[in-house]
Amino acid sequence: SFGNYVAGFIGSLPTLLLPIIITNRLHPEFTAYYYMAMMIAAVLFIIPNATANSLFAEGSYDEVGLQKQVKKSIKIIALLMIPAIILTIILGKYILLVFGQDYSTEGYMLLNLLAISGIFIAINSVFGSLLRVKHRIKELIIISIIGAISILGLSYLLLNKGLLGIGLAWISGQALTSVVYGVVWVWRRR
Repeated sequence: SFGNYVAGFIGSLPTLLLPIIITNRLHPEFTAYYYMAMMIAAVLFIIPNATANSLFAEGSYDEVGLQKQVKKSIKIIALLMIPAIILTIILGKYILLVFGQDYSTEGYMLLNLLAISGIFIAINSVFGSLLRVKHRIKELIIISIIGAISILGLSYLLLNKGLLGIGLAWISGQALTSVVYGVVWVWRRR
């Protein structure tokens, strides 16, 4: 349990620290634009996280049927996430417009990148649940560290591009984490 907590805390560090970084390096206004885009995207991220939690619960109870549960989880995530991402991209500008023209102008590209990163978050959520079921918590913690460092490091490096840089760092960090999960999973299966 403690290892799961540590992995979860490390995985949430980018979300916790990015507003501080944006405030200190850009301007508090940009933190508000970031925050609104992230809160809208967080609604999307509920889909893979909830499904992966269900996978963890069911997989812990019945490891024999784990492969079947993984396929079921992937189908559920795909059926819900793909339309949600498309809707967010199409309607995101108008959703942000509810908070003001500046939110729509400044946050729209960030919101698009965050929405697309939902694909990688789905992959990471499923792999994370698989590692939890298999009791490979050390690997989960290491991958969480890699993901957090890559997102925060790239954010710091790309901050000169404003919120676009944050979005690029976020999606790149999530993609890198997915690749690391895949490599670890394939390596362990051999």
